[in-house]
Amino acid sequence: MPFGPAPDNYGIYYGTLRSREEIELLEELYPNGNAGEIIRAVKEPDLNVFSAGELRIMASVKEHFEGFNASRISRFSHQEVAYQETDNGDIISYNYANQLNL
Repeated sequence: MPFGPAPDNYGIYYGTLRSREEIELLEELYPNGNAGEIIRAVKEPDLNVFSAGELRIMASVKEHFEGFNASRISRFSHQEVAYQETDNGDIISYNYANQLNL
């Protein structure tokens, strides 16, 4: 993605969720005049598909980024070694997982 790292095949996942009406898009106007989109789930996810460890990791990531806007998340992700050492458009290796700044 041009604005930072995203899951491989992001467009397919996004399109599928939109076509199934499992997410909704909301436009938000910010005080500085910029506009953005909020992607919101229409229904609660089935968290039973995740292990206890995966749920702890997601909770930790959510807590870390609480209060971040999209620009701040983008700046943060661009400081990661994994992002800096991977060519634009290439898949970021899981070998960088232990070097993340979380």
